[in-house]
Amino acid sequence: MLVIILSRLVVKSVLLTLVLWRKSDLGKLRLFLEYSTSFHVLLVLAYALTRVAWGTWNPV
Repeated sequence: MLVIILSRLVVKSVLLTLVLWRKSDLGKLRLFLEYSTSFHVLLVLAYALTRVAWGTWNPV
């Protein structure tokens, strides 16, 4: 379920990036990319920590 949510967020981010790029609004595009990149990094870290806590993923 978390994978579905993450994939939807990535697709929405890519679509919004393309829309902003097409409108040539580079200030908003740069701000969005900075925000979305940090947001996705936090989501991936939260997912990894959840998997480690449940014991279903061992990174070592």
